[in-house]
Amino acid sequence: MISNVLSRFERYSAPGTRQLRQLLSFGVALLVTLSLIGSAGAQLAGKGAITGTVSDPTGAVVPGATVTATNTATKVSVTQTSASAGEYTISPLEPGIYTINVKAPGFEGLNQLDVHVNAL
Repeated sequence: MISNVLSRFERYSAPGTRQLRQLLSFGVALLVTLSLIGSAGAQLAGKGAITGTVSDPTGAVVPGATVTATNTATKVSVTQTSASAGEYTISPLEPGIYTINVKAPGFEGLNQLDVHVNAL
């Protein structure tokens, strides 16, 4: 099963040291968790998925966030919206390398490059 991905957002405000530190620490944590993404057990044979929970820097879930996975080779995008508990699943996906984009009202967007999705 794929590990949950914790996507955190930074509230948009004027750039500052605190916000930069939070954004950098978030980026490192996200990179580590996204690198764990593999194949999904409940998916179609030969397909994969990305699943996770969107949360802010305090750990509060972010419902209604738009999560888009774009295959870097084919440029095909699939978009889902996080549920009331911040959870999302993008499935089925062709195996490949994806860019993940997360957006929510009142938050700065996030792009994560080179997310590898494997088939079963």
